[in-house]
Amino acid sequence: LFIGALISGWISLLSIDAVSRYTKLKEDAGTGIVLSVFFGLGILLLTIIQHSGSDQQSGLDKFIFGRAASMSEMDLLTIGIGTLSVIALRWIPPITTPLQVWRFATAVFDNRTPRLVKDWISYEEVSPHLLRAVIVTEDRKFLRHHGIDWDAVDHARRVNPSRVRRGKPPLGASTITMQTARNVYLLPFRFFVRKVLEAGLAYAIDAVWGKKRVLEMYVNVIEWGDGIYGVQAAARAYFKKDASALSRKEAALLAAVIQNPRRFHADRPSPYVKRRAAGIQSRMGGAALPQ
Repeated sequence: LFIGALISGWISLLSIDAVSRYTKLKEDAGTGIVLSVFFGLGILLLTIIQHSGSDQQSGLDKFIFGRAASMSEMDLLTIGIGTLSVIALRWIPPITTPLQVWRFATAVFDNRTPRLVKDWISYEEVSPHLLRAVIVTEDRKFLRHHGIDWDAVDHARRVNPSRVRRGKPPLGASTITMQTARNVYLLPFRFFVRKVLEAGLAYAIDAVWGKKRVLEMYVNVIEWGDGIYGVQAAARAYFKKDASALSRKEAALLAAVIQNPRRFHADRPSPYVKRRAAGIQSRMGGAALPQ
């Protein structure tokens, strides 16, 4: 109950952020714990009410508390399943992901040969160059937020209308943690509910897994080409070497194609990818890594 409530408390922060975007509350990790305690106590109270003294309750009490308790138990079951998954993946690599299954299943409809190449490796087996390249490319504040970079969200909200009017692509604000949540738990469909789930899961895995595990999971599950998932498979496919042996240039090229790995190729970089990789390589030295 407590663990399920703890996760739900972190998810509750999403709603609080939407209402009080500019308060210190959104950066207060302790708030999630406080919320989780109240959430857990509420579920516990409703469950006790439902299972004790039901014959002595009035009709109104039974209607209000009975239905509320029933709903909360269903919610608790859902939270519990999600919680067990989050806790298990703190140590166990996922067998597969929804994106991998989706790509494999739909390949025949896209006139592609179904392909699934992946090889999990530990954090210590990944070249530090690659880890730094990923951070400077996808989430420069990775070590300084709790799963969501609200400054990046606010910046994107301010500048994207003018960018769209000028024909430029909108800026994204997804952190490495959010992308990890999306890749591990969700299908690649763009709709509002997915973003809500993604944000809630980002808070949860950031709290339970920690930065090092999030980054390890990220580089092992993301798509790096048609049917290629994870840095080890990518390093072998594009550079014929293990991920531990990637050079600065190779790491920058792999990071440069993350935004569209099915269009761009690290081993055959377009002029755009070369320029992007050069910029990434110039910034890699200042990126700190989780220990």
